[in-house]
Amino acid sequence: MQKNRLIITDVGSTTTKAVLLQKIDNVLSFISFESSPTTVEAPLNDVKIGIFNSLKKMEINQNISLLHSVSTKDKIIFNDDVSYITTSSAGGGLQILVIGLSMAVSVKLAQKVSLGVGGVLLDTIALDDGKSLVEKLLVINNSHPDIILFCGGIDGGGVLGIYRLIEILKIANPSPKFKGEKVPLVYAGNSDALEFIQKSIPKEKYDVYIVENIMPSLKSERLEPAKLMLHDLFMCNVMEQAPGYSLLKKLVISNIIPTPASVLNIIEILSKTNKYLISFDIGGATTDVFSGIDKKCFRSLNANSGMSYSIGNILKDLNYEIDIKPYVNIDYQNDNNFYEYLQNYIGNKILYPNIFIGWNRRTRR
Repeated sequence: MQKNRLIITDVGSTTTKAVLLQKIDNVLSFISFESSPTTVEAPLNDVKIGIFNSLKKMEINQNISLLHSVSTKDKIIFNDDVSYITTSSAGGGLQILVIGLSMAVSVKLAQKVSLGVGGVLLDTIALDDGKSLVEKLLVINNSHPDIILFCGGIDGGGVLGIYRLIEILKIANPSPKFKGEKVPLVYAGNSDALEFIQKSIPKEKYDVYIVENIMPSLKSERLEPAKLMLHDLFMCNVMEQAPGYSLLKKLVISNIIPTPASVLNIIEILSKTNKYLISFDIGGATTDVFSGIDKKCFRSLNANSGMSYSIGNILKDLNYEIDIKPYVNIDYQNDNNFYEYLQNYIGNKILYPNIFIGWNRRTRR
């Protein structure tokens, strides 16, 4: 039975948001919204602290009780009338490295799977990607993925290309985001290569998971098994290792899912009654675009454009004279030191993404 109150949080890369819904006349109604800096990274290293701070703000501002009297930042305990669910993209969210036979077919499908489950694409490797062997090895060694998604070929097709990619994986020395663990590798390619996959991929480097081929034939796609595996690994590996999430998982009434996956679920629901939809999610590290067209839903991602961690990329792509200068206080438009000040301001935001640094009075209009 649904409880009287429902708290929903989203643990973003820089900000943790909390929403309170309360049952009024048997319908959940919006009551309150609060936010606090996310605390998944050093020096706090515990995602629960940011959630606790948001909830305490809500209690004070609404003059209500949501947490048990003995609840602390280390041990959150909700009152009996409160249910709790959350999404998360903190620490970069679910980061995936895609490996496939060809950029045009297998990698494109693997990207579709990764984006559909709310993942961030770190990079792609294919036989025809134009990268040298050394460049491919550097990608694998330096990307620090949560998961590697490896696919390619139709069932019953040739396997030579898959063997060549396996040789690269054997030479590479990948390291996961969280130290002390092997990198999960999901194989969703030609079933004729399964035996070779299981025997040849080094068990000391990779935890190998086998799912159905995402392209069993030239005329068919089967994306759901790979999506389900990626989500399960996100829950069991990423969430289990990230600071504070293992305890957070015990508080929720439903699985923690990546924030982009939850937005995509919303688009899918809305697309049942709306022919065309578009939604933009500008986060601290990435910018996502979601669309619904004739009940088909899509997600695209710019992993280098965000408003804190990646804001330096935005500054790099802007033209100061055209995009910034016209909006600066006219008294300082010709101040040669202003652009340097702006660069330092944005640099500080990258280094300290959870801290709001107020503008100097000279930048105000």
